Amino acid sequence: METPINITDKEKKDPIFSALTHELRNILTMTSCSIDLIELKHPEVVSFAHWSDIRSDFQTMRSLLQELSDYNNSAILNLTLVDLPALVRHICSTCSPWLQKQGQTLSLHVAEPVPLLSLDSTKISQLLINLIKNASEASSVGGHIHVSLHRCTATVQLKVSDNGCGISSEEVSHVFEAYHTTKPDGTGLGLPVSARIAQAHGGILSYTSNPGGGSCFTVSLPCSLSGTELLPAENQ
Repeated sequence: METPINITDKEKKDPIFSALTHELRNILTMTSCSIDLIELKHPEVVSFAHWSDIRSDFQTMRSLLQELSDYNNSAILNLTLVDLPALVRHICSTCSPWLQKQGQTLSLHVAEPVPLLSLDSTKISQLLINLIKNASEASSVGGHIHVSLHRCTATVQLKVSDNGCGISSEEVSHVFEAYHTTKPDGTGLGLPVSARIAQAHGGILSYTSNPGGGSCFTVSLPCSLSGTELLPAENQ
């Protein structure tokens, strides 16, 4: 089992990093506009060798900047009272068609009752999507991903498990290490971002895994019941 490193106030957001990513986005936008203009005035360039690679590289850079920005902002929260079962059901419903295209299935179980929680719904959505995507990438065609949500004594636990390849013994110590990745096109930021989001909410992200036997990632969030009602949940 692995838990993330504590986030200090100084680590929550780096203003220099924010300014840098902002400027890089501006440069990418201006360069992309120039490419659009070239295509408009000279349509024949789209048939040039490697022209499509330029477009692809720009998209890769945009995605990388977005992931870096997500990491930098992951501990900054906009808290509201959230119906977590409804949010989880929505995310699972959104992800299911994409998983079906990968030849994979997804199931969901929500145990009742589940309390309203003070959360940043956008960040929690990002966390869950990251975990589902990670589970999908660890699984092959025919793989199954299971999401569950239930309340313990003082916490609400959100779990994402898969029957994929599991985590090798060599990778165990690097799971939440920023920029460490075994994927050729990965940035190594998905799980670190997820861990920071969980910890910013006063919770933790942990996991269990067996090489070749799948993995289970668990988000444990503290209950916030004051002035709230327990919501009946549905099983799916």
